[in-house]
Amino acid sequence: MSYIGHILVALVSLATVDFGWCSEVAYPGILVALTVSPWIVGRVVRRLVMAGRFRIAALGERLLSALPVLLQWWAASGLGWFAFLKEHIGLDLSLETWPGLSLLAGLAPYLVYQLVAIDAESRLSPHSSGSASRSRNLQLRFFATALIPFLVYLSFSSLVGLSETTRVHVEEVSIFSALFTLSLIAFLLWFLPRLIVHAWETVPMEAGWMREMLEGVAKRVNFRYRELLLWRTGRMLSNAAIVGFTRNSRVVLFSDALLTQLRPEELAAVFTHEIGHAKRGHVVSFAAWSLVFLLGANVLVGLLEEPELPLYLGIFATALVAWYLAFGYMSRRFELEADLESRAFFGESGALIRALAAVSGPRGQDHTSWRHFSPMRRMQFLQAVDLDPGIGIRLQKRMRWVARTGWVLCLLVLAAEGNQLVENWTPERLSAELRLGHYAHAALLLEEVRDELDEASIAMVEFAGDLADGLRVDELERRSRTEYQRGNQESTVHLLQLSILRGARELIPVLEWLRSPDGGEDGKEGVSEAELPEAWRTLLLGQ
Repeated sequence: MSYIGHILVALVSLATVDFGWCSEVAYPGILVALTVSPWIVGRVVRRLVMAGRFRIAALGERLLSALPVLLQWWAASGLGWFAFLKEHIGLDLSLETWPGLSLLAGLAPYLVYQLVAIDAESRLSPHSSGSASRSRNLQLRFFATALIPFLVYLSFSSLVGLSETTRVHVEEVSIFSALFTLSLIAFLLWFLPRLIVHAWETVPMEAGWMREMLEGVAKRVNFRYRELLLWRTGRMLSNAAIVGFTRNSRVVLFSDALLTQLRPEELAAVFTHEIGHAKRGHVVSFAAWSLVFLLGANVLVGLLEEPELPLYLGIFATALVAWYLAFGYMSRRFELEADLESRAFFGESGALIRALAAVSGPRGQDHTSWRHFSPMRRMQFLQAVDLDPGIGIRLQKRMRWVARTGWVLCLLVLAAEGNQLVENWTPERLSAELRLGHYAHAALLLEEVRDELDEASIAMVEFAGDLADGLRVDELERRSRTEYQRGNQESTVHLLQLSILRGARELIPVLEWLRSPDGGEDGKEGVSEAELPEAWRTLLLGQ
């Protein structure tokens, strides 16, 4: 499921617009020509494999896997993809804008390059002629499983964006934003098991000795589920999984390759390993720690007064790196803890060790990853536990401590977040009313939070309270120029602030110009004359 990470990293390429790192000139010809690059890299990797240069070939495979994301960033920063969209389609994309299905246009290079890379990777297989097709089909299903939740999110967001009032309240008021997020998460928790069952080509396991044996194992450990499923992978993948969080939604998947590789007791060992994950609540622990890092970053941002975008992104980037490291640490040890659950079922580790050896094969026993220790290390751990059960007991105690610490920290973060939600309820509603042009209601809310605002903000809201509700942005901007010509600096600033809140971000340089000290012959310090709208340039500079 690394495609989820790839999609998120590709999405962050929109930040090049906010930081000014994207090219203003589009090179569509180069963008199209780069489409063949995954095939070229794949062809080189295949030749390296055939020449026996396996280490370099492995690096080439990693490059091929990362290539779609790298090309997306190049398309964004150096090849002017976003400039092309703005010029030819009228899409002005940014991470600061409300997310909708239009973001797919921004990610179009990644999506195309990823599909080509999947095809190129499928051609690396040196086996039978049908293996490339089976590999391509399997990876496309994985990619769809990662992409569809993202499409669901964008669809939810687009529906919210149809109503300006709803969108602004979700953007500005943290409680509404939390409700939106919780609703989306609840839907995805209900939807994902159903998505996986259909996207991964599963069918109910046929009646017979194998199903009866697995049902007997589940009954013996009091594990309930909705269905046992055969996962058709074209015998490309040996794996098992339990999907779903409740007894009524849980489904158990066994891949076709796994069922043909293992003997009954080995298959039961794999099943009890997966049951171990569920009984130990590993997914819940992951969720708790994820909230610690991601909500914790949100709490930290909330303690800062209007942080700049680089600081905002830096805090969340740091939280993501910390989450990544913590997730990898816990995941590898949770695998060992689930292995211990399997061992407890049999009273010894032989069945699971044989299953690990059979699934990994002689060449894959030293393979390790972010989420898993190598099969060899897991087998050595189980053998050590057979000799000294205290090793397993100590691991279980440590992981219980990790899980409980995660829950305690999660509750603390949730309490801090809840406190911020309550404290920000009225100020954020006030900000939302100003953005919507509901000035009378904003003036009423001011009385509830007057002590929390600075004098400049109070003056702006009081000024807005004397305006008619629903004034158009162009009318506010026209009035600001009139007030400037009359010499009413304070009214000019208030009207500009209200215009900017209503979406006229092109007036930000004007406000900065009026507030900035003189910078000599170049005009105002930190503000370029070229940034000023033409009407204001004429007014401010007499040009």
